[in-house]
Amino acid sequence: MESLYLIGVAVLALFAFILCIILFNFFGLWIRARIANAPVGLGKMVGMRLRKVPVGMIVDNRITAVKAGIDIPSDPLEAHYLAGGDVSQVRMTQHFLGQSPWPYLPLRAELVRWVDGL
Repeated sequence: MESLYLIGVAVLALFAFILCIILFNFFGLWIRARIANAPVGLGKMVGMRLRKVPVGMIVDNRITAVKAGIDIPSDPLEAHYLAGGDVSQVRMTQHFLGQSPWPYLPLRAELVRWVDGL
């Protein structure tokens, strides 16, 4: 009976240790995003890491976009990276289009396609 208790405590301690490693791994990015008022959840960060997406790049680009007045969630940035696009170019294009609205939407769409092709 005592050995079963010790095994349970050991499994629980191992689980807590793994959870602490995960939290410490992402805590700096999470707090930086929170302070910049561009929150990205810890669960999203873990999911990005599992999908081999550079978490720091996504979080930094989201912070830059939010500071520029463009509230873009992290999911489209992550999807664009997974599709092979350049996330920083998307952020810069959105900032450019947000700052100087163009009267012709087809021209805006063409500019976005051109930047995505870079």
